[in-house]
Amino acid sequence: MSHQSENDPPSESPLHDDSLDEVSSIDPMDLYPLDEVSSILGDIADQVIVEVKSEVAALQDMRPTRRSGTRSYIDRPYAESEQGLLNDYFVENPVFNGTNFRRRFRMRRPLFLRIVEALDKVMSNVLLLYLMVEVLLSAG
Repeated sequence: MSHQSENDPPSESPLHDDSLDEVSSIDPMDLYPLDEVSSILGDIADQVIVEVKSEVAALQDMRPTRRSGTRSYIDRPYAESEQGLLNDYFVENPVFNGTNFRRRFRMRRPLFLRIVEALDKVMSNVLLLYLMVEVLLSAG
């Protein structure tokens, strides 16, 4: 344990070194030309990419593969289901009331019908625009 007494001359602080001032005044652009720096950085990037790809490939080889066979196809009656929804909710005397509609679709029936009406208008305009473009392209 060394304590500095008052009679000892002050020593140089290890935190400050005059030689660091000289190093910090060097411009890195004076050491290497820009094209050489970009070449070095490009080489480093290429090496990193190769290493990452090899690590990914190694990890994929370690991943367990699942062989469950082919998927089974379940034939669902979509048209009948759609008709069932229409009969249950959108006819003059629906099977389910407005409370059931709101619980299932998370909105009131009038709001749902306004959305459907707005989408119908937008889609008819898109169809009309598509037909106009087709006519113009076939005429030109």
